[in-house]
Amino acid sequence: MSETGKTDDGIEELLDRLGREAQRLFEASQANVRQLEERTRELIDRSEEAAERLVARIEEEVRSQISSLRQELERLEARVDEMRQATTARLGGVAEAVKQKAPARTKAAARKAAKSAPARKAAKSAPAKKAAKSAPAKRTPARKASNTTPAKTSAKKAPAKKAPAKKAT
Repeated sequence: MSETGKTDDGIEELLDRLGREAQRLFEASQANVRQLEERTRELIDRSEEAAERLVARIEEEVRSQISSLRQELERLEARVDEMRQATTARLGGVAEAVKQKAPARTKAAARKAAKSAPARKAAKSAPAKKAAKSAPAKRTPARKASNTTPAKTSAKKAPAKKAPAKKAT
């Protein structure tokens, strides 16, 4: 029995050592878990702070850009007002000159002129058409092209053909 007692004591001693080592490893792993949790919290806190700083910077930049746009808009509004006043002043001077040079028309006179305008136009064009048929067409020199383009361009007419000469009888 003495040998079995020694082996039993050795096995118990070995089991005690294994139990102590297992306990030490468990405590070490628990310490590692706590450290990892602390580091994770620190990283989360740092990332939240960085995100808050980034949002604050973005808000500041947006405010700055909006302020710049407002200033630019105010400058443009002032310039438009200046141009409007200058244009009004110029047109006012032109309008005054036109009023002084042109006789004032009454509404009735304007209506009468508007009604008789088509009749006058027809009367003027009728003799011109007769004259164009009886008289030979005159050739006019070509106009030089101007630097400014006209608002309306009219189609050019083909030159009139001369009638063949009549034979003397």
